[in-house]
Amino acid sequence: MARAVGGNVFITNYDGNRRTARLLTTTIHHRCGYDLKGIYSLEEYYVRNLSNYYEALSIGPSHNYYIGRADADISSFVEYFCKGMADACSKVLAAVKTLGASRQQPPTLLRTLRPLQRQALGLFSQTNIITTNELATYLGIAPRQARELCVRWVADGFLVIENPSNKGRTYKLAVKYKMGLGVGED
Repeated sequence: MARAVGGNVFITNYDGNRRTARLLTTTIHHRCGYDLKGIYSLEEYYVRNLSNYYEALSIGPSHNYYIGRADADISSFVEYFCKGMADACSKVLAAVKTLGASRQQPPTLLRTLRPLQRQALGLFSQTNIITTNELATYLGIAPRQARELCVRWVADGFLVIENPSNKGRTYKLAVKYKMGLGVGED
């Protein structure tokens, strides 16, 4: 059973299969955009705090295992879960700060780009000329959204139209970015 509390979704599983509930919680976070590609794990937090985990899951006695728990107070588990997320995110932040201190700052030109533009640079490192369909596939977005991005990026000076025909329109990276970032070199 899924419950929404304060914008977060919590899975409560009354049959005792907590692994399934944790897997579903992870899946829902992934689908809602909270996937950090495995750089944090709530499982680690649960294992390190196992007694607190079981204590938070305890929702009180019931004369019937399945009846009477639908309206149970799960606030202790929500609090435990939020502490786990905060713990995991703190570790991610610490790792990012450590890596950030050991790496060079990106070029000033790179810092001016929007996140999707930065991501698109990866495509230009593979090829010099792209289509909107290639951009859509690479970014995992709809072709229509890719066309709209290309129009906006041409207006912003990030892209240049290579082939202006309607059916075979292609784009290349503007010289400013090609030279300044060393991407898409011929």
